[in-house]
Amino acid sequence: MKAIFFSLVFAALSAAAQDADILLQKNLTLKALSLEKVMAKTESNIKVFADNFEVRLDRKSKIVTPKQVIGPILQPVYKVSVQKCVFLFCQTIDLDAEFSLKRLTGKCSYNYQLSVDLQRSTEMLSDLYSFINTDICIQKTAGGATATLQVNLVHASTYDTGAVQKNAFELISLQGQSILDSFVTTMKLNGVSEILIKPLE
Repeated sequence: MKAIFFSLVFAALSAAAQDADILLQKNLTLKALSLEKVMAKTESNIKVFADNFEVRLDRKSKIVTPKQVIGPILQPVYKVSVQKCVFLFCQTIDLDAEFSLKRLTGKCSYNYQLSVDLQRSTEMLSDLYSFINTDICIQKTAGGATATLQVNLVHASTYDTGAVQKNAFELISLQGQSILDSFVTTMKLNGVSEILIKPLE
């Protein structure tokens, strides 16, 4: 009986840790002569995603240390420092984020999760959020592909609401659009000739 109880508690805690906010959902149409070549190129160099990710700022923030991308091409690390001010109080947030791309099984021709690991970032951020995970579903068509992206901000196990969470969310929630912009640029660099973006219906 105790084993069942602790299993249920563990499952509940695990589920809570995986709570997430949806930052962005989009449908895209991709024109490409060879989708297979595009995706092979994409899988072989994840650093392109990090190189083309530009952190977005709210009106209370500014970059104090320019971005730097280091590490191997399959697990690059994106570093930037942002100063965020609320009234007269300012705090520097160090974004230390590792990018990775995992191939998944799913209903589409190509299914991926693009993961941005936030756990090494400043505690103000990492205590609240652990990952920005983007679920990518790419379905091959005669002229290229259709794609669906959903960007999720995953809560850390120590997530809590309040003033700190509100201020952190104001900044990190903007990065859903940055992920989309990086994806579009990466696809074009890898051989997609044209991309049409529309809201998820």
